[in-house]
Amino acid sequence: MPTSIGDSPQSAVENRTPGARECDDSRLARTIAASWQRSSACGLDQDGWRELPYNSDFDDDSRLIRATRPVLDRLVTTMADTPNSMLLADQQGRIVQRWVGKKSLHNNLDQAQVAPGFGFQEEFAGTNGVGTALEESTTVAVRGEEHYADFLRRFSCVGVPIHHPITHSVEGILDLTCLARDYNPLMPPLLVEAVRHIETRLTQMSSPSEVALLEEFVRTCRTHRGAVVALHPNMILTNPTAVQHLTPTDQAVLWEVASTLAAGGRLDGTVDLAGGRFRLRCTPVQTNPKHLPGWCCAWTHTPGPPAATRQWLTVVPCRRHPRYRDAVGSGSRSCPGSTTWPMQTNQ
Repeated sequence: MPTSIGDSPQSAVENRTPGARECDDSRLARTIAASWQRSSACGLDQDGWRELPYNSDFDDDSRLIRATRPVLDRLVTTMADTPNSMLLADQQGRIVQRWVGKKSLHNNLDQAQVAPGFGFQEEFAGTNGVGTALEESTTVAVRGEEHYADFLRRFSCVGVPIHHPITHSVEGILDLTCLARDYNPLMPPLLVEAVRHIETRLTQMSSPSEVALLEEFVRTCRTHRGAVVALHPNMILTNPTAVQHLTPTDQAVLWEVASTLAAGGRLDGTVDLAGGRFRLRCTPVQTNPKHLPGWCCAWTHTPGPPAATRQWLTVVPCRRHPRYRDAVGSGSRSCPGSTTWPMQTNQ
């Protein structure tokens, strides 16, 4: 197998050493080749030792770990004394949990830094079950010499993304790793089934506010043809139109704007975002008055000057908003008109 960075990733997949797998799955072959190309573009060396990033500062009782632990405890019990290990990685490709069958596998994993705290993103470790599954957002099997880096070629691994039940974003990666000679074709379906159970537990652990926000987001998307974004401290939902126009700065602006608006009721106005001026409608979603509300924001483009560094939001206050009551008094029913609020962004 070619080892120089200049060699073609596709050739590396096709021209294997004797005894290596002849891959009949063209999709998988393309996945591995694309991963090799990304790894090469990052300037990674295939030969020699690589010091992977390490950070042990993670929450060992996160929702992902709590959802995964019971599923993996049962699975690992049935796999005791087998030459396999289970790895759980977070959204950044960092291993946060490890379960090992045969004790003899511990040393091999430790020598390759396959342990909690180490990051296995492709940009650092090259093609591997964690980083490549994270990049592709799909199940990936990497066997022996399909790994880009030499120090991982003694292993075979399968990585399966764990998706958030509401946002469908990747919450983490479940990976099964063994020595290359111990690979079994039953590993991918076994891992996929385990991930289904984990995602079911994540659904059951979703808060009422997250479920309510999803329902409001779906209702708004059915009636509004423009961009729709649902904002919550733990998640962001966007429809395809919003994805095309929304920048990270815009997300921060919308959250700040929505949080400044009324905690109850619907407010309409205009806001300057990176893509121009938009007519905005924010609907608060709150299931518990003690918690921060979520917001479902729908907007359409309106003629106006380009967005400036200082954003200005013009709103018609809701009758239940304190600012409305302060302006007109508790007994008045007349509308005080529009109000302009400044919003500072980090542009």
